[in-house]
This record gives sequence, C-alpha cells and structure tokens, in this order.
Amino acid sequence: MKKWEEDLVQYRLFPAPPRKPLNEYIRLYLDEKDEKYISWFLHYFEPQLNTRIMNLVQNYAMQGHFVDMKSAYITGLVKALNSYDVFRGVDFMQYKEYIVLSEVLEYIRTMRTGVTVPSEHEYKQLRKMMLLFNNRGRKNDDETIEYIARKTGTTAKTVKEMLTAGLRSEGMIPFSKSYGDEDSEQTAEDVTCDSSLSPEQEFFRIQTRIAVMSSFEELSPRQRYIVAHHLGFCENCYKHKDGISFIEIAVNNGLSSAEAAEKAYKKAIKELAEKVKVKNML
Repeated sequence: MKKWEEDLVQYRLFPAPPRKPLNEYIRLYLDEKDEKYISWFLHYFEPQLNTRIMNLVQNYAMQGHFVDMKSAYITGLVKALNSYDVFRGVDFMQYKEYIVLSEVLEYIRTMRTGVTVPSEHEYKQLRKMMLLFNNRGRKNDDETIEYIARKTGTTAKTVKEMLTAGLRSEGMIPFSKSYGDEDSEQTAEDVTCDSSLSPEQEFFRIQTRIAVMSSFEELSPRQRYIVAHHLGFCENCYKHKDGISFIEIAVNNGLSSAEAAEKAYKKAIKELAEKVKVKNML
C-alpha cells in the first residue's frame, strides 16, 4: 500500500466493528465513556472525512497538507465531544461541524495565509476589513479607506496596508468560514464573529442569529421597516446602513408622532424577542 493510500485508512479497523448509525456510536460513548465507540465511529466516518478534507485541500490550495488537516479535524472532533451536551437537543453531527472547521481553518491560518498574521486578533481584524471592503463595492478610494478605519478603530495607513495584504491573499484563502449540516448544505458565517468565544459558544450564537433572522421575517412589513430602519440595516439583505429617527419613521409610515413610532418599535422588538425565545426552546 502506498503512503497516500495509508493516509486514507488511518482509522480502519480489522475486523470491522458492528455497524450502527454514526450518532449511535456517539450516544454509546457519552453513556459509557468507552473510547472503543470513538474508534468504531471513525472507522465508518473516515470515507466521509477523507472527502471533506480533500475538498478543503482543493478549496484552500493546501496541497501536501492532507494528513495535517485531517488531524486538525480530529482534534476539533475531540473538542466537540468534550463540550457536547446532549440535553441541548442539537444533533452531534451538526454540532461538531462548526468546531471541526474552526480547528482546520486555524491550521490553515497559521500555515498559509499569503501574509504574515501573527495573531488571531489581527487576522480577525483583517477579515473584518475585507468584509467592509467588499460591502462597499470593493472601491479602493479615500472615502472607503476612511470608512473602514472608523469602523475598525485603526488609521487609514493601517487599512491600506492590510487591504493590500488581504487582496494579495484572496487567491489563496477566503476571508470567511462556512459550516454545514450532515447533508453538506453550506451556510455562510459572519467573518466578524467574536473569536474570544469558545467554538461551542459560537455555535449556539450562530443558532440564535438564525432564530433572530427567521423571526424578523415573520414580523409584519411595517414592523420590519420600523425595526430595520431605526437600528440601521437593510430589511432584505441585512447589510449595515445608517439608522433613522423615530420622527422620520413616523412621517414615512403615516404615524401621528415620534412617540407613536417609538411605541410601535418597542412592540415589534418585544414580539421579535418572544419569537426568538420560542425558537431557541425547540
């Protein structure tokens, strides 16, 4: 067997263990704390794992890093197991996905970004600048530079230097992460996420964000308008925009006064919070 073939069967067992649904091995491990169930899980999960790592190698131009990226994925899997709480009501195969990809992307960041980024804090700042740059239509003018500097609390000189580095790096690594469920349905993740949170905390924050967005869409058209325009975001695409005052909202919606607009806003926020609470309990 060639070396590259051995890399594909690192977790194969002989003889093959009893075959069960993948989640069943996780349940047995959590119940009995017997590591053999993790070995059994990896035996049957490895073909899927190999496909995922190969795709990541291609997508991130990381040829020659297959084994290390695979190891990073397993490290993330162990972290997910250690933090998983079955009583949260979240399927483990979905729960682990954000954590394992965070681990793989951290490996990629430290190994190859196209620019020296000494810390996760600076890398996060670079990603935020790139997000703002893209949202402004990728206009590399003084107005955009000053806007990004204000939003990130840096100087125009720093923004120019980091954008130059980021643009050089784009062909090598995208400035966003993604996560998906077991059916590989990919979902964009906010690149400005708070990396001071643990991966499991970030997972549940993302779940809450999804609940907020779906609940917002269930509000009436006028409620969506009032909430979005006062808080300062597009009610359709959620991009940031300048918020407007209650008096402007009143004029635009035929309300009698700023107080009436504020009352309608508070009612909409209360209804939104109740909907989110219900979704998070499901």
